[in-house]
Amino acid sequence: MLLDLSVELLETIGAQLMRNDQAVLRSVCKTLDGAVGRLFFSTLLLKIDSKRTISRFGKLEVLASGPTGWSLHANTLVVVLEPRWTGMMSLSQPPQATENWSALDDSLADVLTRALATLTKIRTVRYNHWQSDSDHVDSWTWGRSVFLDFLNKSATLEELELDIPRMLDVSGLQVRNLRKLTLKLNPKPDWRAVPLPQTGTPVYQTFANLILAQNRLSALHLEGDAEWSAVWRILRSTRHCMKPVEITTNVVTQELFSYLTSFSGLEKLTLRSPDGGNLDASNRLADAFFETILPSHAESLTELSCPAAHESRFSFGTHNVHVALLEREWRGREEQSWEHDTR
Repeated sequence: MLLDLSVELLETIGAQLMRNDQAVLRSVCKTLDGAVGRLFFSTLLLKIDSKRTISRFGKLEVLASGPTGWSLHANTLVVVLEPRWTGMMSLSQPPQATENWSALDDSLADVLTRALATLTKIRTVRYNHWQSDSDHVDSWTWGRSVFLDFLNKSATLEELELDIPRMLDVSGLQVRNLRKLTLKLNPKPDWRAVPLPQTGTPVYQTFANLILAQNRLSALHLEGDAEWSAVWRILRSTRHCMKPVEITTNVVTQELFSYLTSFSGLEKLTLRSPDGGNLDASNRLADAFFETILPSHAESLTELSCPAAHESRFSFGTHNVHVALLEREWRGREEQSWEHDTR
């Protein structure tokens, strides 16, 4: 109710209080402001469109100008690159100024650089690259290098989520100390995984290299189409096998299973829609998983989820109960192991 009162009325009410009561009220308000401030400024959302304009350019200018609540408290940064048709053209400049793309690029990159430099406590970054069918996959040329440089230099970054088109070049990303890495690789546009023109390296190799570069990765989340199964093969073939304790993926193939047999100690495993494309393929994968993969992690596994698109042998039932109850009672097994596709 106090929030609905005007400042003048609040001052009038405060004037009726004794001096010591005023001090108590002021102390309470300062404490509340500090607590709410830390919560409010804990997450910073930056929306960027692909027309070299920023929908909330004023926010970046404020960040770049000096200390703010975000520079003091922000621990999560969310960057959303929106399709061309959602962009706003206002930059506090005449519309004709947008014709000088090079000068505008430099101006935007400079503001973005100074704004990101104030964010010294970021622990989690989520980057969503939304793309319309008419967008070019590399539509943020002016800002992507600045953003990647910020990630590479961050001393506090622990969690990174990239929800991006699979052909987006992130070869410049050189982070090393992530605890959790999430890669959601959008198949649009519908191109095959050809080598990147800049490096000649297959796209899946670039992302595999990013995973292998981590010194302390404990959680890996990989979403994409079956083509990304090559990542599992690469991870298994390396001399020092990456051994996360938590894996979430919809890229459920025999190569994933081969990778899972190369180490032990997995604690949480989520297989999303492990259907192999049809019921028969799902059953074959399920038999291989429950008979050969699950036993090797039974001593450490505490959470298992494998919701399939079909009611298949991935469901917990009499056919696999002898494996599912292996000597250990998992604390967080998800009983709902399949879902009907109602579309």
